[in-house]
Amino acid sequence: MHIQGGFRGYPAPPALILVTADNQAFVSSVERNEGFVDGGLFSMQLLMSLESVGLAACPLNTMMNTRNESMTRELMQIPDNEFLVMYIAVGHFPETLNLCRSSRLPVEMIMSITE
Repeated sequence: MHIQGGFRGYPAPPALILVTADNQAFVSSVERNEGFVDGGLFSMQLLMSLESVGLAACPLNTMMNTRNESMTRELMQIPDNEFLVMYIAVGHFPETLNLCRSSRLPVEMIMSITE
C-alpha cells in the first residue's frame, strides 16, 4: 500500500486487486485510451459485483511516479505492454458506517433538450 501512496491512515485491506489493460489488444493510435475506458467499465462491474456478495470495495488510483510504477510492475510481475488502470481495495463492511448524503438537483436544472 505504501507504493500506491493514496491509502494512508487506514489499516491495510485484506485484499487488493490491480486492474490492468493490455496495449497489445489495440491496433491503432486512436485507440490509445481504450484500455482506460474498457478497464474502467470492467472495474465498475467488478465493484458492483463485490458489493453484491457483501464485500466492501474502494477504487484507488494508479497515478504514481515512474519509480513507484516500476516497483509495482516488479512486485506484481506486470509486463511493459500492460498499463495500470486502478487498484481496488477489498474487505468487509464495519458494524456501523457513517455516510455522506448529497442533495440532488431537479433534472430540469442539469439537463436541457434542444431540437
